[in-house]
Amino acid sequence: MARMQAADTDSDGRISRAEFTAKAAERMRAADSNGGGSVSAEERQAAGAAHRAEAMAQRFARLDTNSGGAISRAEFEAAPARGGRGQPGGRGEMRRGRHGGEGPAMAGHMGQRRDGQSGPMTIAQVEARMGERFTRMDANGGGYLDAQESAGARAAMGERRQERRERMHQRRDARSAMPSPATPPSE
Repeated sequence: MARMQAADTDSDGRISRAEFTAKAAERMRAADSNGGGSVSAEERQAAGAAHRAEAMAQRFARLDTNSGGAISRAEFEAAPARGGRGQPGGRGEMRRGRHGGEGPAMAGHMGQRRDGQSGPMTIAQVEARMGERFTRMDANGGGYLDAQESAGARAAMGERRQERRERMHQRRDARSAMPSPATPPSE
């Protein structure tokens, strides 16, 4: 829900194609330090480092409740337990990531090509790719993403992620089950 609210820049309760693609383009432009229209590996790494530093500062500030510049044992013990993904303090809270939360949502993917081409992706290519993703997510074809479509897209993404993990484990298990090459007898 927080992701949708962050992407909903006009606060109308739904996300338009323009709002959806603007977030990715905004993050790419912020990482494009030389203004070249694409994000190099070095620019991607710098953006990721900046995001990690900002996230660490936010976590520290959240724990340092009296703003004393240090986290006392009492502040540390009073902090809520770190939960899992999607729970307060958990991994999903700070790494809003890819589609509309805080931080450089495409930090792990900026400049990486998935189309077999070499070189970094341009901002225009990322905008086009996000437009295609929006079309897939817009289940009713209404031109806007509502909370239900957004939740459905996240669930589908989670299922695809789980399927990839299972295939990876199957490949790993198949490799470990293969007999190792026989070593020639020593004479």
